[in-house]
Amino acid sequence: MILRVARRFAVAYLRYQIGQHPPAVKRALSATCTPTFARLLIAQPARIPDGQRRNPTYQPAELTRVTYTGQASLGPGPQEQIVIATYHTIRHPSVRGQLTVHLIGNSGSWRVADLG
Repeated sequence: MILRVARRFAVAYLRYQIGQHPPAVKRALSATCTPTFARLLIAQPARIPDGQRRNPTYQPAELTRVTYTGQASLGPGPQEQIVIATYHTIRHPSVRGQLTVHLIGNSGSWRVADLG
């Protein structure tokens, strides 16, 4: 379950971070994030300057792996679970990156609370 939520979030976030914000991306962010984190992302959409759109860093990407790494205790509050999502750009596979996804239990389900 935790990997499914992290994967759905990461797929949507890869589009979000390059300035693509169709309704499906917003729905996925709302469905996979805590309400606070979803509002933050949706209220501050990523925008890529026109001059940077050809830069491989801002090209569409696909996930290559989603890996559960375990619990993290970052002080008081709920325990966070950490998942690493790795990706590469579609047209430039040598351009790679990773997202560190922080999830917390929320009413019997998992929600993305932050990125690290």
